[in-house]
Amino acid sequence: MRARLCFTLATAITCGALLGALPTLHAQARRPAAPKAATRAAPQANPTVSLVGVQVAAKSLGKGRFGDTIAFGSQTGVTLALAVKVAPGTAILDIDDDECVIESWTDDKQTDLDIEPDWGSFPSYTEDQSAGIITVRSPVVPASGAQQISLSGALSVTTAAGTRAVQAKKVALVKGTSFQLGTFAASVSEFDATDTGASLAVKLTGANSNNIKRLRFLDAAGTELESDQNGSMTSSDESEYSFTLKAKATSATIEVELWQNQQTIKVPFTLTASVGSVK
Repeated sequence: MRARLCFTLATAITCGALLGALPTLHAQARRPAAPKAATRAAPQANPTVSLVGVQVAAKSLGKGRFGDTIAFGSQTGVTLALAVKVAPGTAILDIDDDECVIESWTDDKQTDLDIEPDWGSFPSYTEDQSAGIITVRSPVVPASGAQQISLSGALSVTTAAGTRAVQAKKVALVKGTSFQLGTFAASVSEFDATDTGASLAVKLTGANSNNIKRLRFLDAAGTELESDQNGSMTSSDESEYSFTLKAKATSATIEVELWQNQQTIKVPFTLTASVGSVK
């Protein structure tokens, strides 16, 4: 018999925003009106969390040629995909799986699903970094006949608002060239000229390398040189970025764009998913 799984998604999350109101000012007769107090910008809305996917895999049917025979070629249990969105003008830099927490996870048969929950180590993000998805899996399958599962907890989200650019001018595009780029000690770690441009890598060393949004190359007039980023390797104090430069150049202004106003916050959530039964 083939098992069927049906689900609908419903989410509930509460986010608040505090708005300030200025008192009404009254001008007195024969006196100039009192100056208005400076208006304070409303605080940015907190990130919101929603449920965007459910996967339930029942127990193994037995050993197969390449492992257990389990639905989706996965592991037994239930997996939920949680989406995080931030306000316009804000970017998500990280959803830290080590700091995300589950407070309660049950089905409507009172099955405790909060047994060694496993957060996904590699969240995915939209290109503009306005949203991201992280998964969490319980090895426990909801009870037969369960119609709903409920989950509450908090995600650890690092955000940034705005960027600033730092430049190093007239950098010789030769392997081994060292230069200072803001607070970073930098170097051209690789350079190979081609018929149409070059392949190169730039290494940056210094604290807060996770603040880096992107690198780009400019000519003497300040016009961006077309390039493709091929990859990057980043640690807490060192980053290396590889590029294909699509124009010939012996030197360039190298610019790094840095995220500003970073903050890490815990975003609480309460989610409910309706599910069909899996035998």
